[in-house]
Amino acid sequence: MDKLTGIFNQNPYYRIPGFVFPDIDLTKRFIFDDIINLLDSNFIISLSGLRRTGKTTILKQCINYLLSKSISPESILYYEFDEINNDLEDVLELYFNNVLRKDLYSVKCYIFLDELQYVDYWQVILKRYYDINPGIQFVISGSSSLYNKNIKESLTGRILNFNIKTLSFHEYLFFKFGKKYQFTGFIINDDFLKTLSDYNDIVLYKNELNEYLSYGEFPQYFRNNNAALLTQYYKDSILKNIFTKDINLFNVNNIKSFYEFFRLLTRTTAQEINISGISRDIQINSRTLKRYQDIMEKMFLSEFLYKYEKSFAKQAKSFKKVFVKSINLIKAELGFYFDTLEKSVYGHIIETFVYNELARSDTYEIYYYNNTKTKKEIAFILVKDNCILPVEVKTSDKIRQSTLNNLFSFIRDKNLKRGIVFYGGDKVYTEKMSDNVTIECIPYYFI
Repeated sequence: MDKLTGIFNQNPYYRIPGFVFPDIDLTKRFIFDDIINLLDSNFIISLSGLRRTGKTTILKQCINYLLSKSISPESILYYEFDEINNDLEDVLELYFNNVLRKDLYSVKCYIFLDELQYVDYWQVILKRYYDINPGIQFVISGSSSLYNKNIKESLTGRILNFNIKTLSFHEYLFFKFGKKYQFTGFIINDDFLKTLSDYNDIVLYKNELNEYLSYGEFPQYFRNNNAALLTQYYKDSILKNIFTKDINLFNVNNIKSFYEFFRLLTRTTAQEINISGISRDIQINSRTLKRYQDIMEKMFLSEFLYKYEKSFAKQAKSFKKVFVKSINLIKAELGFYFDTLEKSVYGHIIETFVYNELARSDTYEIYYYNNTKTKKEIAFILVKDNCILPVEVKTSDKIRQSTLNNLFSFIRDKNLKRGIVFYGGDKVYTEKMSDNVTIECIPYYFI
């Protein structure tokens, strides 16, 4: 099939009056409105993120939106690339010459390019078209951040990137029940203050959390929520494609060892890891493992958290804490059931859940705390400018006094005023530790 035929096949509205993609019936991600509000911004809009988080659906929902606003179908191009059909220059020339047929220097059009990570030097090509006519609105997507590698240099000031993450617990409930729940929980505003509001759906949150952690982080859950099929889907459509297709973009020589490193991370999520120790255990040199670590982050599979230290030099030398970005993928890979997990393992899963929810915000930096001398640990330290907020995570339904004392000790040493403990109970309450120090205790499913 030639590329021009491919263009017409991927854009049925050229030949079918009134056509809309069936994606219009799917629930829209919370970020959708932010994206459509930029469709005439003259910025290149980039959607990056893990496979199957809904990037293609968002592109097609944007196209449906434009068609609903009576934008001419010929002014819209959608094209999905793959390993073979990846000639961007050819696709654009065919579109402009055979579909749009208007003066390139003044035309207004919308071009949606999917799976762009398969295209070499795409930044150079888009920059050229953008400089010719900023009225060409490019919206691009890719399942790997590899294609962001040279953006800062080649597209500075021209591109806005949206990281399309897995569904948050908020979004999962919205997709499932069609209601934006007002969570009791945890809001940090610019002044690092928190607001609490009474809410009665404690049972709903608690009952839905394990289903969300098992299968509900991806939109596919709402197309077919059969547990066995979802597990196989996550293995085949996400993990298998990552380790057979996406990995080829990174020049990894030993894919088997890379996969084994990922499996190790799924078993050690929310734990401090020692690359040198792992290197000795699995017989892979440290330099290779550090490269694997970097690739895992570029693939949106995991993140590695720095320890909270006084200087960056100490941070760089210290161990890091690993968090796998999808608990659904951990479950698909390891095959566990939450009701059979050991207490400590479940604790790591919940800490990973809390981290992934916290990391959805770009308004603060996140560290972890581990004092090797006093053996005191705190799950997370949130830092915004000169403000610090310590956050502890426990799965028990009651908070031990030792947990409060440990957090209070850190708060007092740093001359802070507040801390937070996420725990497994069902009440929101405040512990007053001194005249000017409070610790807020919040069920972790309220985050």
